[in-house]
Amino acid sequence: MSKNPYAAPSADISEPAIHRSYSGLRRLPFFGCSVGLTVLYMVGLMLGGQEPTIALISVGLVLVGSIYLYVLRFRNQDSSGLWALGMFVPILNIYTGLRAMAFPEGYADHRTLDTPAKILIGVWLAFFVLGIGAAILLPALLQQ
Repeated sequence: MSKNPYAAPSADISEPAIHRSYSGLRRLPFFGCSVGLTVLYMVGLMLGGQEPTIALISVGLVLVGSIYLYVLRFRNQDSSGLWALGMFVPILNIYTGLRAMAFPEGYADHRTLDTPAKILIGVWLAFFVLGIGAAILLPALLQQ
């Protein structure tokens, strides 16, 4: 029985493709929880004007909650949860925040950005460049 070298290859498609499920927190819930923590922080600071211990408790809760959110988000990307400690390292915290906000589910496996990630990174870069431009130009404009 000889095989025809010019025949199209055959594939067994009776087996369904295996879809890997990633645990952790996806992008939208991460964003929503981050906004919720920010609101909690602001309320704690407003109430902390009258009672400083409330502000201190609020800051502690937001800090622990943020670390937990980042760990869940990096697990969703199939990365180490230790990336959450990057929040405390200058310059690395920019990359860590951008990675948590934009990178898609399972990024460590496939290393490709989807369209929402590209849009989020573009918007973030635009705000970053505008912020640096404003920091450089505003003092010069205010002196005139």
